[in-house]
Amino acid sequence: EMNDEKKRMLGEADKQTSKDTTNVRAEFRNLDKRSNLLRLASMMKPYAGKMLFCAFLVLMINLAELVKPYLTEKRYEHTLSVKREAERLGEIFLPDEVNRLAASALLHDITKKADAKKQLQYCKEFGIIIGKDELYSPAVFHAITGAEVAGRDFPDYTDDEIISGVRWHTTGRDGMTVFESIIFLADYIEETRTFDDCVAVRKYFYDNISSCADKFKVLRETMVYAFDLTVRRLVDDGGIIDGDT
Repeated sequence: EMNDEKKRMLGEADKQTSKDTTNVRAEFRNLDKRSNLLRLASMMKPYAGKMLFCAFLVLMINLAELVKPYLTEKRYEHTLSVKREAERLGEIFLPDEVNRLAASALLHDITKKADAKKQLQYCKEFGIIIGKDELYSPAVFHAITGAEVAGRDFPDYTDDEIISGVRWHTTGRDGMTVFESIIFLADYIEETRTFDDCVAVRKYFYDNISSCADKFKVLRETMVYAFDLTVRRLVDDGGIIDGDT
């Protein structure tokens, strides 16, 4: 399916001017050799509109194919849905960062399927010091280890902010950036989420974003609502609340 989409987008590129198409197709063929997201962004500046859209879409398709072996089938579908949600939120809050948000979303769960033993191996490998919060909350491991694995295994697709989106998408932290907030929220409200809390937060956000002049106020309030529900559920379940949360 991903290959068919890649072919379709190349077909769209062929409809553009022959000179631009020749140059862009050459870059598409070299994606595996020189797929650095930021380098490609700079390289594609001469191309406008649909051509630039095609270039970035093929780049994201390439990354989506590369992360697939890291994920279970169900987790992969969730990851693609998080990517779509991150792109929607990006258009509202950070329109110039949509493609970098998509990259962070595609990478956010790449160590999620690793068991506790493997997570601890990652921690040892990367020199991650485990605090008591993490020891009692193994569900947060994948955000910590995933950030490290993303930087190691996908250096051509990552920068500090993309990795930071992966790192804080589960617990959040004090002083979250808008970029980090978008990845957190996209993971929380993407359309395949059916948990009551996720449905409630999704409804709250989309009910308010179109009617409020201050869109960043809606983002802040939605984040507070999401954390409030998360903390309440952890308290009700007798779970450990991570210090960063």
